[in-house]
Amino acid sequence: MYKKDIILSQAFNMFMSDGIRKTTIDKIAHELHMSKKTIYLLFQTKDNLLFQSFKWKLDRMAGYGNRIIKMDISAIEKLLKLLRAIHLELKNITIEGLKSTYSYRDQTNEILEEYLKGAVFERFKALIQKCHEEELLISKVDINTMLLTYWETLSSFIFGRPAGKLIESTITRPFNEHLNIQLINFFRGFLNEEGVRKFDSALSKDPILSEHYA
Repeated sequence: MYKKDIILSQAFNMFMSDGIRKTTIDKIAHELHMSKKTIYLLFQTKDNLLFQSFKWKLDRMAGYGNRIIKMDISAIEKLLKLLRAIHLELKNITIEGLKSTYSYRDQTNEILEEYLKGAVFERFKALIQKCHEEELLISKVDINTMLLTYWETLSSFIFGRPAGKLIESTITRPFNEHLNIQLINFFRGFLNEEGVRKFDSALSKDPILSEHYA
């Protein structure tokens, strides 16, 4: 990674693990063994670093997702790769870190909602279409209705609609696991018997996911 990417990665992990208030430029610089001046020359302010690190992580996730969707593999294999990316990329997010973003919700929610409605929506639309082509969905399922349900599921979980805030009481596991459980339950609800069988079998054999979700 380039120097800027290294800083953004470290900053995101610290912001979302320790919380925004507890994460300072001093601490980020110390962890990276570089001077504060280097970070300030690139990002000017802590807030700018926060928002850029947030967008950097989402762009990174979008890149993973787009590459996975384009792979010449089955729908179940694509779904598992997406779940694995979420599990590994978001493993540092804590409840404390999430709560600390609430005071910045106008900016962070705008970035996140654009990402969900754009890259994520298109990615799962392609995945759902692939499931349909492989005859893994319940026969009566309408794809547009499924996509709307998907958006409502993520929106309710991440933004806490209609209140517009994270619903802390619903999160009893690490954030990455909780998000993946939401997605697993969502897809299993629309898969037919053969689809569920194939998905559960593949999930139980995955060396990373089976430990947490099978």
